[in-house]
Amino acid sequence: MTRLTLLAPCLLLLVSGLGCGQQSENAVFGTVEYSDGTPMAQGELIFDDGQYSDIAPIDTEGKFSVEKGLPAGTYKVTLGGVMEPDEKGNYSPIVHKRYLEYKSTDLNVTVPLKGEPVKFVIDRPKK
Repeated sequence: MTRLTLLAPCLLLLVSGLGCGQQSENAVFGTVEYSDGTPMAQGELIFDDGQYSDIAPIDTEGKFSVEKGLPAGTYKVTLGGVMEPDEKGNYSPIVHKRYLEYKSTDLNVTVPLKGEPVKFVIDRPKK
């Protein structure tokens, strides 16, 4: 009886520890390009499912990766860091404005991806 009494709390800790470790973080990686095929060479993607969010920088070749992965779910994706100055020094977005806000973006991704890369095709701003 004493041995069982001592063993039960250890088993409980082991099982609860395994449960925490099972929340899978899934790799999310891929490319971002404009509709003409040109890589988007700056900025960041912001993944948000309403409860969890993470950011992935976009490199100069248009590649991105969520460093630690994302929990399973469907994420809306917005863009940040996509403003450039014009000749007068005024900043304007280098992408269509709908990608800048959670309410208007039409970009999304469902995780897990089973190791497949994601390709986001972005429209340039309307002139």
